[in-house]
Amino acid sequence: MSIFKSLRRFAFPVMGAVFATMASAEALPQTTEKVQGKVSGFKKLDRDGWVDVAVVIPTLSEEQLLSFDFSNLLSPNEKMKAGPVEMDVPGNVFVPEQKERYGLIPVTLRKDSFSLQMEPGQAQELFALAVRGPFSELVSKARAKAPAVDVLKLIEFGQLGYYEARDWTTSRSINLDLNQERPRSTAVSWSRSAPGATDSDIVVNLEETPGSRWLVSDLETNPSNTITMKSTNFSGLAKAMLARATFTKDKKELESMRGWFLTHERSSRLSASGVPSLIRDVKWTSPTTLTWDPGNKKGWVTVFHENLVTHADDPIIDTSKIFFPDLSHLADFASPRVGEAWVRVEEGHLTLEALSPSKKTRQVFVFLGGEDLANGPALAGSNEFQVQNVTP
Repeated sequence: MSIFKSLRRFAFPVMGAVFATMASAEALPQTTEKVQGKVSGFKKLDRDGWVDVAVVIPTLSEEQLLSFDFSNLLSPNEKMKAGPVEMDVPGNVFVPEQKERYGLIPVTLRKDSFSLQMEPGQAQELFALAVRGPFSELVSKARAKAPAVDVLKLIEFGQLGYYEARDWTTSRSINLDLNQERPRSTAVSWSRSAPGATDSDIVVNLEETPGSRWLVSDLETNPSNTITMKSTNFSGLAKAMLARATFTKDKKELESMRGWFLTHERSSRLSASGVPSLIRDVKWTSPTTLTWDPGNKKGWVTVFHENLVTHADDPIIDTSKIFFPDLSHLADFASPRVGEAWVRVEEGHLTLEALSPSKKTRQVFVFLGGEDLANGPALAGSNEFQVQNVTP
């Protein structure tokens, strides 16, 4: 077997594993311009057994955090080199040149620049986040076609770089540096029942930026009872989201996720006990009507549908390939993809009209709870988050 064929067998799977939670972005409107750049500040790269990349992302709005639609964070695919092989990788991913081995086979990985599609005249914050995973283990997971939730267990976040809002289209070449080591840490003690065979526990550290937007500074899947979450030097609000996700038996599709947000000080200790009780009494009383008795829960609920892929070349995202469900437009009141917009929940019985189900859609029930949500669903005032697949 030639080296080229050997590389083809594992170079595609390993990079597919690194980006297992990413989906190809659709073509963007012609009003955007392509901005390119490089990322520096990586630590050791060659022959350390790790694949190192950086993802360059505009900071996130509250609505984007609630939606967990990571596909919106990706630029259209571009080509990158993996030895003699070219492969498709999201444009806003930068891969510094690095040399690794898989067994006896040497391989060089490189993507010379990242690119973003940005709107002229719009000021945006940017951050670059270093992501790394063990090379050989990623190859093994990819070749075994492991679900994304298993791949994410291998991923680690490294340094990041943050850049204040500006119109980046005025500079067609951007040089970013991974200049923050996330020096602060929060010890999270989480008492909870043991996860089941199809459960995965998740801790996500969210931080408010100087521009009052948000970035994800750390993520841990299947954490131990006490873990350390890394934080930046920002002085804004910080929240840890503790969540339990339940997947189908093949771990490819999310059946439900419940969790809660805890505000915390950086360099602090954070303790929580229990897991939010799973909402179990959402019922279909007719083909289009859902009912729920929330008891003493207060917050906001919505029901929406998401389209499922029907053909390989369909531009719609295949939700079974994404770690979190596609909740795009969840909090976008201008164009909600829901049967009804967010509805305020008080104590008592609630009935929601959902869209008529079909074989090409999935109905999803979402609850965002908290006492301080008088002005609408908001991350800052919430303390509970639940997502449930309620397709009849």
